[in-house]
Amino acid sequence: MTNDTHYRTKANAVFFAAVMVLSMVAVGFAAAPAAAQDLGNSDAEFDGTEYDRVLNGGETVYQGQLALVDVSGFSSPSDAELRRVDDEGDIGQLVSSPDVVEDSAGTEYVILDTTNRDADQYVVTNESRGDSASGNGTEFELVVQDVDFSFDGDSVDNAGESDIDLNVDSDIRNNYVTTFTADGLDEDDLESIFNSSNEFEDVSSDYLDDDDEVLRNETYAAATDGTLETGDYILTEDAIHVFNAEEVDSVDFEDIDTGEYDFEASVLDTTAEDTTTIEVTEGQAGDASFSDDIYETSQGDVADIDVEFSDGQEVAFLRVGDDDEVSYELDLRVDSDGADEVTVEFNTYTAGNDSTDLDLNETDDLNQVVDVSTEDDDADPTVEYAGTDQDLAETGAILGQGGYPLELATDSDDLGDSDEVGELFIEERSTTEDITMWTAPDDSLGDIEDVDDITDGVENDEITESNTIAEGDVVIHELSATGLEGLVDANGDNLADTLTSRDDDVNGTDLRLRQTADSTDTNQPRKTINVTGMGEDVSVFEDGEGTYYIAFDSDNIEFENADSDADVDGDEYDVEFRVKDQRLLDYDDDAEPEDEYETATGSFSLEEATGTIDTASESGLVEVSNTEEELITGTTNLAPGTELSFRASSASDVSPRFRLSAQNDVVVQPDGTYEAEFDFSDASVDDEFSVELRTLDDVSEDGVVVESTDDAEATFEVSDLEPAEATATAGDEVTVSATIENTGDAEGTQDVALTLDGEELDTSETTLEAGGSTTVEFTADTTDLEAGDYTHGVATDDDEATGTLTIEAADDGDDGDDGSDGDDGSDGDDGTDDGDDGSDGDDGDDGGDSEDGTPGFGALVALVALIAAALLATRRNE
Repeated sequence: MTNDTHYRTKANAVFFAAVMVLSMVAVGFAAAPAAAQDLGNSDAEFDGTEYDRVLNGGETVYQGQLALVDVSGFSSPSDAELRRVDDEGDIGQLVSSPDVVEDSAGTEYVILDTTNRDADQYVVTNESRGDSASGNGTEFELVVQDVDFSFDGDSVDNAGESDIDLNVDSDIRNNYVTTFTADGLDEDDLESIFNSSNEFEDVSSDYLDDDDEVLRNETYAAATDGTLETGDYILTEDAIHVFNAEEVDSVDFEDIDTGEYDFEASVLDTTAEDTTTIEVTEGQAGDASFSDDIYETSQGDVADIDVEFSDGQEVAFLRVGDDDEVSYELDLRVDSDGADEVTVEFNTYTAGNDSTDLDLNETDDLNQVVDVSTEDDDADPTVEYAGTDQDLAETGAILGQGGYPLELATDSDDLGDSDEVGELFIEERSTTEDITMWTAPDDSLGDIEDVDDITDGVENDEITESNTIAEGDVVIHELSATGLEGLVDANGDNLADTLTSRDDDVNGTDLRLRQTADSTDTNQPRKTINVTGMGEDVSVFEDGEGTYYIAFDSDNIEFENADSDADVDGDEYDVEFRVKDQRLLDYDDDAEPEDEYETATGSFSLEEATGTIDTASESGLVEVSNTEEELITGTTNLAPGTELSFRASSASDVSPRFRLSAQNDVVVQPDGTYEAEFDFSDASVDDEFSVELRTLDDVSEDGVVVESTDDAEATFEVSDLEPAEATATAGDEVTVSATIENTGDAEGTQDVALTLDGEELDTSETTLEAGGSTTVEFTADTTDLEAGDYTHGVATDDDEATGTLTIEAADDGDDGDDGSDGDDGSDGDDGTDDGDDGSDGDDGDDGGDSEDGTPGFGALVALVALIAAALLATRRNE
């Protein structure tokens, strides 16, 4: 950039000529003060390329600006001079004698080039030195602007994560234009870097002259008065001029050639400048993909199409439909703004609108068809129309049921030939015929923010299904109707915004709550609740799956044909919800609308809030003992979950007097009962009192303090019998255990018994406090038990747990082996007289089985007998 003009060139020529003259007559001028150069008038015309701003006086001028000053009011415009203003505010030292120019109307001006002027106070004047500067010319202050410029890093990839933060800052000035240049990059490269997301506007045509020179004056004015918006830019050869670059967060080097680039940032109209260097490296291309292959939604609903971004990719092009296949096609450009996943919310109710209904290039119109969201709190994704033909569907009606191709690409040119595909199925919608009625405590509606709160309330018995509503409680209508999301989005925030009058035959929905004929008094009109007229007193919650909850406090009911404070005790109401929207129901113009409506019905009744306090049957009084934890019970028709307030007050003749509040949170239970706990320990027997249910009007009872009857007792229950089923061999020991718990309200001692077929085998004395528990254990000897099944158990005075014990017989020992044959007996000795030899002894018998089954015992006996016989024979021979 250069700030020289032909005026500056001309001034320089004159200056050098003056130097030559001064060198020739130096002595003559040495003692004289400097005289102003009289350059005469110039007839040259000028335009907005030749100055930045008009100077009227009293402003701040930044070094380097070209300031236009009107001098036509001076007594001698050609004598206009630029002088300093001294510390006293007087006209001071001569700085220059600027050239005088005229505009086409003949008005005379000077153009001040402040490039080489230092910071100071100045005045353009033709008055003498020493005169007051005030009122004698155009005063201004000249300051020097600085600028700091850098990228948030020394290098950046040219694919994938190719964006980098831009830092531009100037301490003393806002709203200015910064010129960016870089060796090796032309204006197209710079445009792709500074406007990769297409979020900024190219305003070159408005701020360039016929020679493609920046109209400095027009640019300065537009930057100052707010005409230009952040990021707006002007392109000239090898340069981009960006307005309010301080607010441009980042730039993108996608597809820029690799290499090192020296960038310069200079303020368009001042001397402020700074440089930085960045290296562009080869990057990995990012990607975008569908989270699922198939997406399903009901006709008329909003389809959530999830797009995932990876490897630094932030832009994707999405096509919904295909002209050839389904006669519908919508192209979108989705910018994730750094989010890893973006949900494209596609409204199937409005998507079929044609160009006569919507201009998709307008954000508000486009958002009636599609919007984007993310769970990333740091990202702000956007969506733009990326197509050319806005007549998206031939019918201009709601999109028909069926499958719609989905296609995703990172380059718009790839749509139609991308590998990343999916399908959106638009399915039949429905409305459930029945409306379910729920009730909740008074004033609880303010605590309900979404369907999760309703679900939690049901689980905690704080919201109860009921067609009978006590006056003051909350009424909740639950209905199911798929396909309404698009209609709701097109009309506002929730289902209540779609409600129209009963007389509107073809738009939106309606909800009528009208008194039944049977509950209406004779000759009186049937009351009709004015739901639409109740405004913010009606809350609607939806779960995103087609279930809606319409809720209001019965105290806030307004009627179309009765006073809001009309008596409603005993009123019964029929509830009717109708879907009437012709676009949603997609019926022909010649059809009878009412024949096409979808209807859901229900009913509820209103009754006066009532309650009772339980009394003793004989005395008719509330009877309590003088203990710390006395319960007073009763019932009410108030919604379960309602907190009740009680007070018990002594009679006037009781001394000392007492006034008690319940010491627990008294809450209505699902069956309509309640328990209030009081401490009557300081009262005396026969003291009389009254107890009041303060939540309701006129609900109280008289009571009396009676003697305490201690009915508390211990109850021992048995559980966890171990083993419940067991098998053992006769003679084995079996260990049996069980858990004993005192479920009574007093401490107790009992004998806990181990039983077999009802007979006690063993006992253990056990003492337990109220609520206490222990484990008992027994060991049973099965020696005397025959094989078979027995019932074993652990028993107390109050309970017993039993199981089955199977006894198997013990096995006999094996037979012993046969004993070995005994040896032959020896021959007898010869007698004195030679007698015959004795005969051989017989073989011994085989050994029999031993009695105890021990092998060889019989053989041993036989052997002993044989030895004894031999000894006997020997003695005989002797």
